[in-house]
Amino acid sequence: MSIFDSTVFALVRRWCLLDAILTVSILCSRLQAQFPLPLNTTSYPLTSPTDMEQPITIGPDGALWFTEWSKIGRMTMTGVITEYPVPEPNGGCAGAGAPACLLGGIVAGPDGALWFGDYAYNRIGRITTSGVVTAFQVPGGACDIAVGQDGALWYSEYYRHAIGRITTSGVPTEYALPGSFTGYTSPCADLTRGPDGALWFIDAQNNSIGRIMTSGAITEYPIPNNGSTYPGGIVTGPDGALWFGVNYVGRITTAGVVTRYPDPIETSVAAHWPVVGPDGALWFGGELGVERITTSGVITPYSYAYGPPTLGPDNALWFMSWGFPGGPNDADRIVRATVPAAAVGAIAQVASGGSWNTTLTLANTGATAAVVKLNIFDDNGNLMPLALTSSQTPSTTYADNPFTIGAGAELVLQTEGTASQATQEGWVQLVTNGNVSGSAVFGWVTAADTQEAVAPIETRNPGAFVLSFDNTGGIATGVALANVTNQAVSVPVVLRDDTGASLGTAAAISLAAYGHTSFMLASTYSATAGKRGTLELDTPPGGQIGAIGIRATPGGAITSIPVIAK
Repeated sequence: MSIFDSTVFALVRRWCLLDAILTVSILCSRLQAQFPLPLNTTSYPLTSPTDMEQPITIGPDGALWFTEWSKIGRMTMTGVITEYPVPEPNGGCAGAGAPACLLGGIVAGPDGALWFGDYAYNRIGRITTSGVVTAFQVPGGACDIAVGQDGALWYSEYYRHAIGRITTSGVPTEYALPGSFTGYTSPCADLTRGPDGALWFIDAQNNSIGRIMTSGAITEYPIPNNGSTYPGGIVTGPDGALWFGVNYVGRITTAGVVTRYPDPIETSVAAHWPVVGPDGALWFGGELGVERITTSGVITPYSYAYGPPTLGPDNALWFMSWGFPGGPNDADRIVRATVPAAAVGAIAQVASGGSWNTTLTLANTGATAAVVKLNIFDDNGNLMPLALTSSQTPSTTYADNPFTIGAGAELVLQTEGTASQATQEGWVQLVTNGNVSGSAVFGWVTAADTQEAVAPIETRNPGAFVLSFDNTGGIATGVALANVTNQAVSVPVVLRDDTGASLGTAAAISLAAYGHTSFMLASTYSATAGKRGTLELDTPPGGQIGAIGIRATPGGAITSIPVIAK
């Protein structure tokens, strides 16, 4: 149990004894009896108040982005926090208190910027990764926000019973929801893009789950009410249904069939926000606790009182968490929690743009559906959100990541680099809860035709990989190497000729956390020029690497060279 969790538990017990807070006093007997399993957490205190009811988002730069009171926050994976003030008219809302100071949700947009709601001033904001803010006026105030299949931003409204849409050029459209507006009574409704390409949301006023197509057509499905439908979040689950948290955990199919699951910490005032974890389960965060629920409905409660979760590029859960008045954690914070391990594989080379493109083929050989999350990293270990599409289902894009692959099915994704773009290179990390494997085919377009090579998904972690090379007769050998871990490593290199004799001392290869490199062997290690032999790449202590070789003939044909586990 972390120090933070221990402190929270102590505070709950103190509040229960003092009967000082009504909500907590209602829950005391049940919560102390049900106090759940701890999570392994790390906390990062924030200097500014935040809206705990809005999740973190992963930016195109691989950092964590979140909304605060009148500010946008950015945090690196190592905990370095930067804040960007959001310009406000009439001197801003300093001292006005919530909700006047609160911004809404934030999402990575299709244009490489971050987009966020501002319901204090009826605006949608846009912020570049360098911190430049632009604001667009919209009716009704903007709460949560999501990217639609049409490439526009869709948002829930705070002061009107409506869903809004805004283009990346700032043109808004409003779609009224059924029924009359009786006034603001609950937090912002969450939005998500469903497996059917529509936007799904929680309509607390109508006690319903709503669906809006990109054409603006709206359908609503009633959901059970436990006295007060307190809206939380909604997300597409690994089973192709929508999972939502109100004051209970629920599931709705795209046909509108609703299932409610008994919740050990359910109350009439506790919202839940879900995310699909790397283990293929749904993880809910909320005012009363973190819970894990399988698609079959088995719920496991975890540590108390973290806010909405987000799955990070490190496959941990990242939460917005509120402070506890009077306690040592009397500040809002970001909390990182590790989750049970899932199977991890690596494709050591991916290329897009210029003369290159890559096709990823993922096959589920299991008897049940599996969740697959793809993290694409560049040479420096930063996330590289390449544009991906699927010819199987044109509406499938990188924004749908993580993907769900049915039992016995496969998913084919292609990069969309153009000849005029600079080539982007990196590697792919695959995280899955099932029996999923596959390969990447990277194609090189020449004047005559397209040459292709295959890189399989690597799941082995031996003491070393050995690659046979041939740099004779005009043949050239290329090498791609990926660091599968979140720690920088130095990979020892051993070079031998085809008789087994040493080719001399070889410099080790340094890789950043999740870093990557690719090179022509004879250019980097001149001792291999004009020779055949082996390249040995030793796995660093406590590390894991992935590697692949490429053989190129003088005529331009290429093929892959598999590595041998030693």
